[in-house]
Amino acid sequence: MNKYFNMNEVPIGSKIKVKESNLVGHIVEIFHFPTTFKIEFKDGSSRVYKTNEIELLDDLGKTEENE
Repeated sequence: MNKYFNMNEVPIGSKIKVKESNLVGHIVEIFHFPTTFKIEFKDGSSRVYKTNEIELLDDLGKTEENE
């Protein structure tokens, strides 16, 4: 996955993991000031998370922090 200058540049549809629960979903909307993300999960539910609550995943499920 590409490195981003800031979290506002992350594309819609990016795969993420919620740090606290290990749930995996994808970004459906980005809100600014402060940056938060609306994440949709496989069951169709969605929730808004702050940048420090999520990790970006690449296509193989690896976090960007491990690359």
